[in-house]
Amino acid sequence: DGSSFPAKRDSIGNGSVGGGGGGGTSVVRPEDTPDALEAEAKYAQARRLQSEGEWARSLDVLNKVLVLQRRALGQDHPSAGRTLNDIGVALMHLGRYFPAQTALKEAEYIREEALGCGAPEVAETLTNLAILMDKVNQAEDMAHEREEKREVVRRRWFGTLSDD
Repeated sequence: DGSSFPAKRDSIGNGSVGGGGGGGTSVVRPEDTPDALEAEAKYAQARRLQSEGEWARSLDVLNKVLVLQRRALGQDHPSAGRTLNDIGVALMHLGRYFPAQTALKEAEYIREEALGCGAPEVAETLTNLAILMDKVNQAEDMAHEREEKREVVRRRWFGTLSDD
C-alpha cells in the first residue's frame, strides 16, 4: 500500500535498518515511527486525564499528540481526526465553544474524507457537534435572560418601569 516509506539508511548506506546487508530497502509503516508511537502513548495519557475530568491538562497533551501525528502520519490521517474530535470535546468542557467548533468541524472533514460519511467515527463527531450547538444555544439563552433581568432592574432603578 502507499502508506509506507523506506527506512532511513544506516551509516554505511544500506537500506536495511539493522545493518544486516542485502542492499534491499526495508519498509517502515508510518504508524511504527517514533513520532507515531509517542503520539499513541500520549493519546492514552490524554484519555486518562479526560476520564479524570482534567480537561485543561488533557488539552495540552492532545495538542502535542496532534503535532506528532501530523508529522508522522500526515495532516488528514484518521488518527488526527480522532485527536481533533477529542480536542473539540475538551474545549467544549472548558467552555471554549468557538475553538471547539473549529476542531470538531476539522475532525468531521478528516473523518468523512478518510472513512466515509457512514462511519461510526463521523457519527461520533456529528453527535459532539450537536451537543456543542446545544451548549451554545443554552449559553445564548442564559445571556439573553440575564440581559432581560438587567433591563428590568435598570428600569425599576431609574423609575421607568411601573410596579403593575
